[in-house]
Amino acid sequence: MNKLSIITPILKIDRNFKKLLTSILKLKGKNFNFIVIAKFDLIKDLKKMVKKRNFIHIINEVQPKGIYCAFNLAIKSKYCNDFYMVLGQDDLIINKSLIQEVEKEINISDDNIADIFTLNVISNIIYKKKIPSFKRYSRSSSFFRNMSYFFSNHCGGMIIKKKLHNKYGYYNENYRIASDYHFLRKVKNKIFIKKTKILSARLGENGISSQEILPSLFERYLIDLKFSSKFNMFLFLKFIYSLYKQTKIFYKK
Repeated sequence: MNKLSIITPILKIDRNFKKLLTSILKLKGKNFNFIVIAKFDLIKDLKKMVKKRNFIHIINEVQPKGIYCAFNLAIKSKYCNDFYMVLGQDDLIINKSLIQEVEKEINISDDNIADIFTLNVISNIIYKKKIPSFKRYSRSSSFFRNMSYFFSNHCGGMIIKKKLHNKYGYYNENYRIASDYHFLRKVKNKIFIKKTKILSARLGENGISSQEILPSLFERYLIDLKFSSKFNMFLFLKFIYSLYKQTKIFYKK
């Protein structure tokens, strides 16, 4: 049976994380693990909060090196199951049947199992509307053109097969904001992505990508250049347009 893990790195125990934990505890079905990565000084309080629930696991990040280091620690740990999804500590599960719906989707496609399943998320950033998943889903899909530069569908919007990292490597910790984008670019055209209609989470607005628009855009632009054989004027114009578009959205909030 293919089980799911939900991975969340935290910097502090705040109201947002308590809401996320409450939404996790309300999930129907317990065929999943909730992996929390936290600094040593939070471990004692976290253990009191989660008590002795056997599906919640806490990993001590001894030397915090950023969010992608935390992701890698969780994925490499013995607690990470066949598939995983990532949530920020200010995100919130809004579908109590998420685990059951994901499990059913995976089992239905077991004969030709996908490498990534896309989910729908809701974001306050984009006028509280449902954000559509990617438009095309196949091994040759150029789905990255549909990714917003203002938030990442990686968070809450994807179920990823753990074995992908055995073949394509883990998240590059040299990127502070867009290592998830780098990983997705690396596996582009090499994996099978399946669209689902499953609604998963409401995204928070406190992530690095939404708070630091220019650095986020620029880092993704550098990644695009890395995967281009030479300087590409189209990529530069795309960067300028994205900066204009997302700044415009920001000031409309």
